[in-house]
Amino acid sequence: MISCDDFSARCLREICELARKMHADLQSLALPELDLGGCLLLGNSYARSHYIFCGLNPGLIGPGKHPFVTELCSEPPFNFPFKNSPHQNGELPYFQNCQAFLDRHKDIGTWFGRGVTSTFLSPWRSANLVGWRSLNTRTNGKVLRFSGEILSKMIEHHQAELLIVAGKAALPSLKEIVHAFSHENRLGDPCCCGGPGGTYQWSKVQLTIADRNVTVLHIPHFSRANSQPIMDECAEWLRNHLITFGLTGSKGSPAPAPDVESAPL
Repeated sequence: MISCDDFSARCLREICELARKMHADLQSLALPELDLGGCLLLGNSYARSHYIFCGLNPGLIGPGKHPFVTELCSEPPFNFPFKNSPHQNGELPYFQNCQAFLDRHKDIGTWFGRGVTSTFLSPWRSANLVGWRSLNTRTNGKVLRFSGEILSKMIEHHQAELLIVAGKAALPSLKEIVHAFSHENRLGDPCCCGGPGGTYQWSKVQLTIADRNVTVLHIPHFSRANSQPIMDECAEWLRNHLITFGLTGSKGSPAPAPDVESAPL
């Protein structure tokens, strides 16, 4: 047995090495789209809980060539996109709206801040979903397969019980990603659905991946979802489901997310 800190560090090294190897493979194709770079992890921790939060993929950060970043992108007291600097909130609506949502619903915010890994379903940058799908076609399907393998490894590292995905395209994209990696992976039909539709929709789904059953909670994408009344409704829905995963029923006194059980890789 090894300590959780050592376990987390070893998992982080492994996932970073895997992502770098895959990006090097894609670079051999010499596609200009890969100059956009990528981002594997946004937050300040990895493999410290059973819970993972995923955006679809990182967007563009300006013209020119950019690196493919695999290391953690934030350090305490910041934890992107849950807790950010004023400058970042001013520049990035995704960060600003996410932090505003979690600040308004402090029990949920505290839950997210206690070891939830912040990442993406796919680490390669694109301007939009069309660009991401185009990149997958240009790489002969490798972007989807590699994204599925990375996500599967993350789920293994976390012994994941819960995956939270953001954006109306998240569920169909998740289904494509996990199926591209293995046709034995299954994403069930949405249930417990809510929201008026469009940007504002939320639901619960069960994912079977590598013989593991994972609950998936699908919520709106924070770069677009800024209606406070509708997001308050979403927060109540999310709160009710997070009680199963360590959030208390009280809005004022959240319980910590449990650590991943220490175990050798």
